[in-house]
Amino acid sequence: MPIEVAKNGLRGSQVASSKILEDIELINIRVLRMSQNEVIELLLSEIPDKTPIRREINGLRGVLIVRIGDEIYAADDECPHEGCFLSDGYLDPEDRTITCTCHWSIFRLSDGASLTPEVTRKPMKLYRIERRGDKIVVVID
Repeated sequence: MPIEVAKNGLRGSQVASSKILEDIELINIRVLRMSQNEVIELLLSEIPDKTPIRREINGLRGVLIVRIGDEIYAADDECPHEGCFLSDGYLDPEDRTITCTCHWSIFRLSDGASLTPEVTRKPMKLYRIERRGDKIVVVID
């Protein structure tokens, strides 16, 4: 029985093995890309207490960062209602909420929930915070 040789010089099962290895390599590259999140690193002293700030990533995405005492919150800086900057909004440190000044949408910082469903039911997108010594790392996923 003759053995078929592919154009690349591989035979039968070698062709199949080569294809499987190519697929695995592509999957590994996708997983690596998906696991590489962007981060914002700040010293705790760079985040003013009870004053929302905005940090940009590559000039494309704004991130709202809020410090209330020892608690740090991070979210997408665009209001999910109309896209206004939440960092320009009003912070209520006692209730742990931020109010968008465009249409008075109120969001809870701890879970992003909208507290004004008559304006929008969409929550804020929150980002994970990691503490590394005196550094605060915001993980953008």
